[in-house]
Amino acid sequence: MAPTPLTPAEEAVAARRAAAQARARGRKAPAAPKKTAEPTVPAAPAPTVPATTPAATPATTPAATPATTPAATPATSPAPIPVAPPAATPAPAPAAPVSPYKVDLAAGHSVVIVLAKVAPPLADLAAQLTAYNSRFYKSSSLQVRRQALNATEEAVIIEGLDNAKLAQSYALKLRGPQSPLSKLRGAGYQTLVVGMDNLPVLLQEGKPAEYQRFYDQNYR
Repeated sequence: MAPTPLTPAEEAVAARRAAAQARARGRKAPAAPKKTAEPTVPAAPAPTVPATTPAATPATTPAATPATTPAATPATSPAPIPVAPPAATPAPAPAAPVSPYKVDLAAGHSVVIVLAKVAPPLADLAAQLTAYNSRFYKSSSLQVRRQALNATEEAVIIEGLDNAKLAQSYALKLRGPQSPLSKLRGAGYQTLVVGMDNLPVLLQEGKPAEYQRFYDQNYR
């Protein structure tokens, strides 16, 4: 088996020992042989240790907190909403009665004075109106007559006025102080302006209030 070569350090120690021994024996110690450089042996590359990836620490999932289910509130039935009864459909307005009278302002007209049959001045009112017409309407040739209107009223009729406008003017002047009607204050009477076609209807119906409504709606 070949001896193990000394390292430089070991060779130096050995040389010093030999020198010491020679001095002790009184002779010169031989010089240490020159060390022949040992061939350089390339160092073996250190084995590459693969990097060790630390094992991933599993994330700790916190324990799930159980959800607290609120206590079920008993369902409360809503109070019933009162249902309003359907609105009553208004009854259709009754149709306006058809008037038996017609409007013709250009036709001849009469003035009718309606009085109660028991009125004191009724007996001579027609004669007084004839005298009044002779004085103020002599050229008009007006005619005056009396006729029962219904069970309680009588009519004094002045005829011969050419149209509604003249009849209205005549009726208005009958309210003056020179008219025979000025003596009927407090007795109560009604003055109507009636077309010649409506006069027979008025005398037949005997309803002066109904004719007055027709007049108010159509003459004014």
